[in-house]
Amino acid sequence: MEQKQNWPRALQKGDLIGIAAPARKVKEKELEAARELLHSWGFDTVLASNVGKSWGQLAGTDHARAEGMNGLLREERVKAILTARGGYGSIRMVSNVNWELFQKRPVWFCGFSDVTVLHSKINQMNLPSLHGPVATTLLTSSREAQNSFLNALTNESISLEFPATVVREGQWEGKILGGNLSMLYSLNSTPLFPKLSGETLLIEDLDEMLYHVDRMMMNFEHSGLWKTIGGLLVGGLSEMRDNTPEFGFVTDNPFGRETDEILLDAIKNYDFPVVKDLPSGHIKDNRTIVLGASAQFRAEDGLLKVLYV
Repeated sequence: MEQKQNWPRALQKGDLIGIAAPARKVKEKELEAARELLHSWGFDTVLASNVGKSWGQLAGTDHARAEGMNGLLREERVKAILTARGGYGSIRMVSNVNWELFQKRPVWFCGFSDVTVLHSKINQMNLPSLHGPVATTLLTSSREAQNSFLNALTNESISLEFPATVVREGQWEGKILGGNLSMLYSLNSTPLFPKLSGETLLIEDLDEMLYHVDRMMMNFEHSGLWKTIGGLLVGGLSEMRDNTPEFGFVTDNPFGRETDEILLDAIKNYDFPVVKDLPSGHIKDNRTIVLGASAQFRAEDGLLKVLYV
C-alpha cells in the first residue's frame, strides 16, 4: 500500500505499540486481554509509566499522565499509541505533552471518547489520528471493529465502506474532525476546538440527559458551528437518559423529544450531507476512522463510502 503523505508509517509485525493512560486510572491486569490480542496480531506492547497509578479517579497526577505519554514518544521503537480508556482527564494533561516530539516523529494515536481533545491537538498539527477502540474495549469490540482497527494500523484499507442511515445524500471532500460530542461542547470557543472550515464533523456520545443533548446542539447553533462544516457524521448516541422515574428520577418530566429528533431539528436549516447510525463511538461495533486526513465521501443507499486521498 502506498504511504500517504504525512501519515505515520504503517505498522509491521514486530512493531511496538505503546498503551497510554491519559485519563481515568487503569490497572495493568485490565489491559492483559488487549495486549494478548495485539500480540496475536504480531505486535509487541509496552505500558506507559503511569499505568497502575492513581490520583483520585485519574491515572496519576496531570504531570504523571503526561510523562507517561512523553515516555512513549521518546521511545523510538514505539510506532503507535493506543489509549487505555477514556473517562475524564485528557484535558488536564494535554498542555504537558511534548508535542514537538510527536511532530518530529509522528505515530498512530488511537482511541475515542475523552481523548477527543488529544485527537484535536494532533489534527491541528496537520497529522492524522485513529478514532477507534481503546485498550479496555478492544477485545469486546465486534470482529468488524477489530479488523478495521488492524487495517488502519497497517494501512491495508484506505477505501472504506460503513453501513449507516443516510439522512441527506451527497458527494463531498474534506477531512473528518471531531469525536465525542460532550468533549467538543466543552472545547468550543477554545484553541483546542477542531479548526472547521468546510471539514466533516464526527460526533458520538454516551449516557447524556436529553435536555443536555439539546443544550449542546443549541451551543453549536449559536456559536455558528453548523455554518462551518461540509458534512455531518453521527455515530452512536447511546444510552441517553430522561428526567423520568424510568431513569431513577423522582419526577416525571420528560424532555419531549428523543435524540434523533433533537439532532435533526438542530440542523434543519442547513443543507450539508448527513449520515447517522455510523458504527462509531460507545458501541460494540466501534470501527476505526482516520481523523485529520483528506478524504472523498459518498453517502447513498445506506452506505457511507470514504476514500482517503
